[in-house]
Amino acid sequence: MVSFNHEQGKGEQQGNAGPSQNSIRNIYTALSKEHCFAIFDALHDKALSSKELLGACKCTRREYYLAIDTLRMSKLIEKRGGKYGLTSIGAFIYSNQIYTWNAMQHADKVELYSKVNGILNQNPSEHALELSAMMLKELEGTIGTSTLEPVVIYLAWEDLSKDLFQFIENARSEVLLANRTLDPNAVPPVIKATRAGKKVRILNDIDLVNQRLKLATMDKNIMSLYRSLFSSSGVKIRVTGVPYSFVIVDGLELGIEIINPIKLNQFFIGYRFRSATLAEKMKSFYEEMWESAREYKIEDVNKIYAEAY
Repeated sequence: MVSFNHEQGKGEQQGNAGPSQNSIRNIYTALSKEHCFAIFDALHDKALSSKELLGACKCTRREYYLAIDTLRMSKLIEKRGGKYGLTSIGAFIYSNQIYTWNAMQHADKVELYSKVNGILNQNPSEHALELSAMMLKELEGTIGTSTLEPVVIYLAWEDLSKDLFQFIENARSEVLLANRTLDPNAVPPVIKATRAGKKVRILNDIDLVNQRLKLATMDKNIMSLYRSLFSSSGVKIRVTGVPYSFVIVDGLELGIEIINPIKLNQFFIGYRFRSATLAEKMKSFYEEMWESAREYKIEDVNKIYAEAY
């Protein structure tokens, strides 16, 4: 399931009745009909002629053409070169259907994972986090990576960072942050997490962090924020080349930005999702960067401030 965090999707998220909801209702109605579903299923891997589809759905000609009309009106199938095939929407729905089938086959594991998460909310211990991550990895191996939780897509850095900073603040155990821009808005949630006893490590881009700190010398409030971050005993900070910003929280939650391929260093699009499998891979990448990075201390910040004045 995908949520779009921008203006165009607000009406749908708030539950307003509209054309898109009618379209979704039409799709479910169409697929609930036996002959429609048989035709839809037959077209999952290739386009077929009416003769081939008639043999696949085993229905009368009248039932066949009614089903074809219903599927076409629902924008699930289209005719191309004398044959019927799935539309892009139809192919997307079919691919998600595969994950649904897999989830149904492992319904007991899905239910157990849900119960563990319920316990985790009541008792946010490291043991519960490890159990949750282990179970999620097993489910991802049988059902598919990142199909159990919604993926949120962000078209603006402000929207992505707002959500990321929120779950940094709410971390239960560990925060691994690779931050290109040294966003001052990240400082309060990071410090709050460290004061609550969470383990926090930050990797900053060596070039961009120096640029940001030089700009901060002109704003005493922002400079004060950075000083509080770099002087905090609860956070470890290193600098290296950071290709893009990302965060891993508790080995489960992931937030990643994609850089504009044309205009380097500009935010292009961002994702947030839950996946123990991908979190493990990203953590391995993070650890490699951490090992080659150098420490950045309050003395480095003070040096930049002194040079400015």
